[in-house]
Amino acid sequence: MLLLKKYLWSEVSLATISIVLMVSCGQPEKEYYPGGRIKRILSYNERGELHGCIKYFNEWGRIIKEETWANGKRQGIARTYSFNGSLLSESTYADHKLHGSYKEFYDNGSLKVQCHFDRGELHGIYETFYKSGIPEKQMHYDHGIRHGTESHYYPNGEIRFLAQYIQGNLWGTALEFYETGALQTMVTYRNGLKEGIAKQYYLNGQPFLEMLYRRDQDIGPVSYDQWGNLIMPPPKKIDINLGQ
Repeated sequence: MLLLKKYLWSEVSLATISIVLMVSCGQPEKEYYPGGRIKRILSYNERGELHGCIKYFNEWGRIIKEETWANGKRQGIARTYSFNGSLLSESTYADHKLHGSYKEFYDNGSLKVQCHFDRGELHGIYETFYKSGIPEKQMHYDHGIRHGTESHYYPNGEIRFLAQYIQGNLWGTALEFYETGALQTMVTYRNGLKEGIAKQYYLNGQPFLEMLYRRDQDIGPVSYDQWGNLIMPPPKKIDINLGQ
């Protein structure tokens, strides 16, 4: 009888341990499309929160997204895929916020976007690329705010736009170029507002227009007398937009 009690107690203990393990680890839950193919695989903790590796599939059974969750929050690496299975994006999460490296890819596998997040905010260099691999844009962020040098490029690699941001505002001289590399427009900014003389040029480098700005308002076209003194005629509204 003593041996029987020990045996029964051992069986109960093992069963209890098994149940606890099943609850704590969570069992994958599968959902299917009407045609019978797997749609997604989910995993939960004992509180019913998403926990573990989560996978999503298209109607042809190919994986389109995979994420890692911990107690109801995205954690770690998340990836998305194209129809043919190539990687479209790879991101990193911490406590359900983008945190760390973020990348996007073209369907040919070449890099499209590369940046870094800090607790959900862009931080550091943000880069985009043409499908050929040539840089398209390069910007700098300080916890979600544009800060630092910003440059845009044509598909042939020539510089298109060059400017400086300080805490979200354009500062200093912003330059826009023709695809040949010749200077097209030059505007000076102060705390995000146009200030001073803005110049536009023809493709051959000859001056086209000069406008004088004060606190983002154009005073009018700029001209000079024979002694080099500035002449300011009646205001004429001409807007110069950069970096669009």
